[in-house]
Amino acid sequence: MRFGGDSPFGHSGCLDMKTLYATKARVPLRAAVKGRMPRELHSSRRHTHHALDDAVEQAELMSNLMLWTP
Repeated sequence: MRFGGDSPFGHSGCLDMKTLYATKARVPLRAAVKGRMPRELHSSRRHTHHALDDAVEQAELMSNLMLWTP
């Protein structure tokens, strides 16, 4: 708060992938987990646990979710 002016732990106006999937798939939030998402939403990249690879994988998942019509 000292440097940013606001608490980073407050509520935000952002849409996260879990909520987006739950809304589009019409499943409860607790059921919105990557393992239950259709394969068509997943990235075709191998999961390497390297930060840049993981970030690209997450970006592809978000893009696929935005375009997905169940």
